[in-house]
Amino acid sequence: MRVRHKIQIQCNCPSDKLPDLYECIVECERTIPVERIMKLADKAARKKIYQEELTQWLARRLNARVTTTGWHFGRVQTTVEA
Repeated sequence: MRVRHKIQIQCNCPSDKLPDLYECIVECERTIPVERIMKLADKAARKKIYQEELTQWLARRLNARVTTTGWHFGRVQTTVEA
């Protein structure tokens, strides 16, 4: 079984304090209740966190593969996998 969840997460950048929007994909081979993913996304939204830290933070808490993609300053697209 392969499970793939997709969610948008908005966090504040620690550098410029502006909100960044990330497309987040969670992949695993077991069931993760979507409520758990949403709860962590809501918690992350209150943090000032870099994309790399966010991706690792989610991967560890969900014990799953996490990929985030975001645009920074409207010009630079960054993809991080953990």
